[in-house]
Amino acid sequence: MTMLLMFALALLGFCGLSLSLSRHHADALGDYPAPAVERRWRWAGGLLIVLSLAIPLLRVDYGVAFVEWFGLATVAALIVVGLLTWRPKRLPWLAVPAVTAVLAGLIGLAL
Repeated sequence: MTMLLMFALALLGFCGLSLSLSRHHADALGDYPAPAVERRWRWAGGLLIVLSLAIPLLRVDYGVAFVEWFGLATVAALIVVGLLTWRPKRLPWLAVPAVTAVLAGLIGLAL
């Protein structure tokens, strides 16, 4: 369950970082963001990526944690890049299953 949580947080983080760029924001959402909105997306995306790294660091030793995180972060980044390349309007749709996976992962950690 923690792998799903790590992956979903990394996926949401990369989505947030991509939406902090005005070109990708306009492609995905249809308008150009204000500078304050860009900063919020950047901070949110960075925070989610750091949180996705914190989960394996608390669970296993550092060597295994970094390998797991780099693997999952690479897959998450490739999904976001592919979606931005071929179907940028569907980037917001990716948030729904990712948020659901985060909630499922948090419930799994709590149990």
